[in-house]
Amino acid sequence: MTSSNWILDSVSAKRAPDTPSAADADTAPNELTLALAHHLNEIKDKRDLSLRGLAALTGLSHAYMRRVLTGNANIGLGMLLVIARALNEDPLKLISPIQKPTQKK
Repeated sequence: MTSSNWILDSVSAKRAPDTPSAADADTAPNELTLALAHHLNEIKDKRDLSLRGLAALTGLSHAYMRRVLTGNANIGLGMLLVIARALNEDPLKLISPIQKPTQKK
């Protein structure tokens, strides 16, 4: 094989050990979808919005918003931006880790 045919060489794309497959990594719920659900539920409650009201503000169907609010929708970055902009919220805040209340001794 000549050096100009290097493109035709077979490529082995093996994952590193203990690395999840794309399908495994793309499942919901996970820590990000659960954080998003938590923060959106807080916003919904603070603004006294119903599920349908929140869905209407964001332009999403209420069925899809229900999945988001339960952490069962693995949304993309574009959809995160749509939701954040519609609610006038920082997208990073929406997926920030959930702060667990500290217990007093």
